[in-house]
Amino acid sequence: MAALTELLQADVKLEMPPVPVWFTGRDAVLRFLAARAFTRAGDISMVLTAANGQPAAAEYRRGEDDVMRAHSVHILTLGATGIAATTVFLDPSLFSSFGLPLTR
Repeated sequence: MAALTELLQADVKLEMPPVPVWFTGRDAVLRFLAARAFTRAGDISMVLTAANGQPAAAEYRRGEDDVMRAHSVHILTLGATGIAATTVFLDPSLFSSFGLPLTR
C-alpha cells in the first residue's frame, strides 16, 4: 500500500468502464482498493504489458480451485508526478488481444 501511495498523483482518477462509478483523489482511490480490490498476498498476479502506447498490467486472480485466472486489464495514464489515471477493464476476454493466456 505504501509503495502504491507513492506512485499515485494526489488527483489520480480510477475508472472501470462500463461500470458507472469512478474515484478521484489518492485517498478515495486507496480506500476503494483497500476495501474492494486487494486480497490476500499471493492471490493476485500482475503481468506488465502496454495498450495504446500506455503502460498497462493484466491482472490474474486466484480462484477457489487455486488456479490464477484472467481478471482485468489496467491501463495507466502517467502524469507529471506519477500515475494520473487508471482505467480498469473487468473483461477477461481482452487477454487474448494482448497474447496472454486465460490462466497461469
